[in-house]
Amino acid sequence: MNSATRYHGKSCDKEADESLTPSRDTSSDKEWPSLVIETGLSESEAQLRADAYWWFSNSDYKVNMVILFHIQRSPERRVTIKLHSLRPTNPRITRGLQAEAQRTLLSNPVPSQTYTPIVLRHSAVHEIVITSKDVQNAPLELDFESVMRRKPAPNTREKSITFAAKDLAECCNHVFLEA
Repeated sequence: MNSATRYHGKSCDKEADESLTPSRDTSSDKEWPSLVIETGLSESEAQLRADAYWWFSNSDYKVNMVILFHIQRSPERRVTIKLHSLRPTNPRITRGLQAEAQRTLLSNPVPSQTYTPIVLRHSAVHEIVITSKDVQNAPLELDFESVMRRKPAPNTREKSITFAAKDLAECCNHVFLEA
């Protein structure tokens, strides 16, 4: 994880709350992390979406995933986790895909049903809501190839990273300790 790394965007610099750049990264994308985590307590959900958009657009879509943790204290304490994964399996980034990403992240948090299937597949937002009593929509799965920028090595245990409901609840339990 590269928590204190500053990245140079097109018009400003930004530091992720956490990010990951694979150590064995042989791609030309290694100057940008493959995974970025942004956390917001005082930030609005719209600001977090704008942060996600910044990572995708300023990296020229070299960032593969952005995970947003939105912590709310009222009316009920909850953590909303949103996984944005915009990188297509076909690495050709089109202006249409970029525009779709911009519309999805900067305006409506719920994609319209009129989007084409290929765009839906790559701009889909997986949302998980965690309260002191429940975890909805678990597990959170991070695609191995998107995180590591390579296929899993054959005959190994390399695979997608899965966080079960129990893992997510444990990760967020400090939010619910202060009542």
